Amino acid sequence: MNKDIKKAYLDKTEAQLKEWGAKFDVLKARAAKETADVRIKYHKQIEEWTKKESDLKKKLNDLKESGEDKFE
Repeated sequence: MNKDIKKAYLDKTEAQLKEWGAKFDVLKARAAKETADVRIKYHKQIEEWTKKESDLKKKLNDLKESGEDKFE
């Protein structure tokens, strides 16, 4: 059962990362079109999300490398 729960969590997290990637792409495209002030706002938001994405990727990698017994 733990293996199924871990797989579901991994699938969900990977899907979230893909969704964030798509949102980043949209924000980057918008930022390229906007005025300087708005671009600054978008870039700050992108930086924040990129940090969150990086943190989540690290946690996901840690989870992938963990043993089944540590997932409980």
